[in-house]
Amino acid sequence: MKSIFKFFFIAVLFTTLMPLSSCKKGANDPTLSLRSRSSRLAGAWSLSSSDYTVVKATASTKTTITDHYTFDGTKYTMVSTEVIGNSKPIVDTFKYTYSELLTIDKANKFIRVTTFNYGPPFTAQTSTESGNWSWLNKDKDAELKKKEAVVFMSEKFVQGTGTGSTSTNGKTDNPVVILIDELRNSKLVILNNSTSNDGGGTIYTTTGSMTYVQ
Repeated sequence: MKSIFKFFFIAVLFTTLMPLSSCKKGANDPTLSLRSRSSRLAGAWSLSSSDYTVVKATASTKTTITDHYTFDGTKYTMVSTEVIGNSKPIVDTFKYTYSELLTIDKANKFIRVTTFNYGPPFTAQTSTESGNWSWLNKDKDAELKKKEAVVFMSEKFVQGTGTGSTSTNGKTDNPVVILIDELRNSKLVILNNSTSNDGGGTIYTTTGSMTYVQ
């Protein structure tokens, strides 16, 4: 009798956990979660760390510019290395304070507020971007699972401190797609892996990640 009860309990437990484990989409998502990925995504996310590299390569001038960005929670450090042909690399380092708050709601709206300051004689500049977001469908060619990537469609962008310029675009033609590597109740990790061509012979390659907390 005990063996039958034990088998029944394990069977019920296994059946209960199956839909929970199916919530795992990102490579580092929790194996089990009582909340859906949409519920976990909704909230106010602050950028806590970042480490990514942008390589700009122009074949016509044999120029490669590599910008490495790191963020420690309050300050960005960018190390820029420029190489022209076989010349000696030119290295410059820039530092500036930065903050970013990304608010995502269940009604498929988002607001992204960023503030940066290069220091004297410059003053802090704040920009606010708002629009809609949605999950991307499963794509075998792109090796994407359902609800693994999010697309952000910006509708309004305000730049400046109070009296800055305002530009309003009804559903921009350049949506931003982010791949979510890890999504927990209080942690969001997105991957910055992309390649683009500006049409003039310059190729941009970005690799790295950004971590948000709430």
